[in-house]
Amino acid sequence: MVLLDSYIPLIIPAIATPALVFFIKGYTDGAISGSLIEAARIDGCNEFKIFNKIVLPLIFPSVATMSIFTFIQTWNNFLIPLILLFDPKKFTLPIMVMLARGTYKTEYGAVFAGVAISNVPIMIAFIFLSKKIVGGLTVGGVKG
Repeated sequence: MVLLDSYIPLIIPAIATPALVFFIKGYTDGAISGSLIEAARIDGCNEFKIFNKIVLPLIFPSVATMSIFTFIQTWNNFLIPLILLFDPKKFTLPIMVMLARGTYKTEYGAVFAGVAISNVPIMIAFIFLSKKIVGGLTVGGVKG
């Protein structure tokens, strides 16, 4: 089967989880007022332009927040890659950290190095996306 021993089944399910959809829907209901959409329609904007120019910049903090959460959850996922990946060259870092533990003796240097290396991409993603979250909080719309 093409999905076994590939990264596709690790990435695709994380794109639209139910928690992500409900969080962004709730944030959108609170951040976007109907009068703002009506004003854009009166000004002659079509639906595509309303979404891209008005709605998306206002809900970007929620998208950035959920991107951080989804990235961390996917990056630290252990069970699904353990089941679906067979080639040791394709193992994720959590699996490699688990394999660094020996059966009878644990090499703590290798384990701690793996944990430190696996935290670097999470910190980089958080640093870049947290600026977008804080910057998006100052973007205002219409008073509700």
